[in-house]
Amino acid sequence: MGFSELLGLTSLNEKQKDYVKTIRESCEALLSLINDILDISKIEAGRITLTNAQFDLDELFIETLKMFEPRVRMGKVKIIYSYDPTLPNLFIGDAQRLRQIIINIVGNAFKFTESGTISVLVFADNKAANNYADRTTLPIVISVRDTGIGIPKEKQSSLFRPFSQIDTSYARRYSGSGLGLYICKGILDIMGGTISANSDAGKGSEFIIRVSLVIPPTPFDMKSDKYSREQIADITAQDRQDRMDRIKNKKILVVEDNEVNQKLLNAALLPLGIIIDTAVNGEEAIAKVTVNDYYAVLMDIQMPGMDGIAATRFIRNEIKRDVPIIGITAVAMRESRDEAIAAGIDHIILKPIDIKTLLDTLLSIK
Repeated sequence: MGFSELLGLTSLNEKQKDYVKTIRESCEALLSLINDILDISKIEAGRITLTNAQFDLDELFIETLKMFEPRVRMGKVKIIYSYDPTLPNLFIGDAQRLRQIIINIVGNAFKFTESGTISVLVFADNKAANNYADRTTLPIVISVRDTGIGIPKEKQSSLFRPFSQIDTSYARRYSGSGLGLYICKGILDIMGGTISANSDAGKGSEFIIRVSLVIPPTPFDMKSDKYSREQIADITAQDRQDRMDRIKNKKILVVEDNEVNQKLLNAALLPLGIIIDTAVNGEEAIAKVTVNDYYAVLMDIQMPGMDGIAATRFIRNEIKRDVPIIGITAVAMRESRDEAIAAGIDHIILKPIDIKTLLDTLLSIK
């Protein structure tokens, strides 16, 4: 996946670009299926744990819906988004799981809507006259309505079952494994929320999500009236360029025993002006960190001999180095992440390595 992304950035003719795009999309489809099956395994084993952190709900929707802008530009479907202005912006909850649900539901709406509109509405389940001042939680309703093909009444009872699709002919035409809605329901069950559907064949569908979110003790609006969204985007772009300039000529240690992954990281980082040093195991990483100053360490967590967690623990506790360490792992389980963070790893990137995620993580280092 990483090399197909890098290959797409090289000089290619139109046919080659199309082939690389197909490779990339096929990889993403397969990875999505694998992740769905892993999620189902965790849901059914009761192994999904939710994080609780403060986030901006309106901003979460805006940023998530931006993912669908290429589809809007390509087709005849437009998105209408509305966030109830009486709602507070800040809540406490699991923003990533909410994002996963939004992507699934809106993605389905696009899949089955060839023209027309997809409306995403966010509002309070029961509006309080005192603007929620006496509440600790607030019931939220998320409505996703489309003008697509709709769902026949006799098929609606199976919507939230695993591997369920409206019809095998639809499966062939619109693709998909039939796992997304089942996963959404499973996550919402854990959150104490619900999901339901209203639809008529040929007239579109509406999916309604109800979930209660915790309000911070002193809620306030993070958005500033000083800048417009366009100005904020310009400031963000300039800040990113400044950070890109700052990482030029910085030295990074890549600790990776897999030759293919070494090659990928070199191909992604060297064009940015980054100086790369390499180590193939934890012992070698410790030796190099002891005598060198690095901007960051990219640490593979699963390695033969001394693994990345043991090496990180030694770097933190024995040689007392506070160099930023970015853990790279194929293990997505929460327990593994917790162990890595406890050892002193600052950031975690999952394999297969996404080049943009890697770059964003490097740019986030102060």
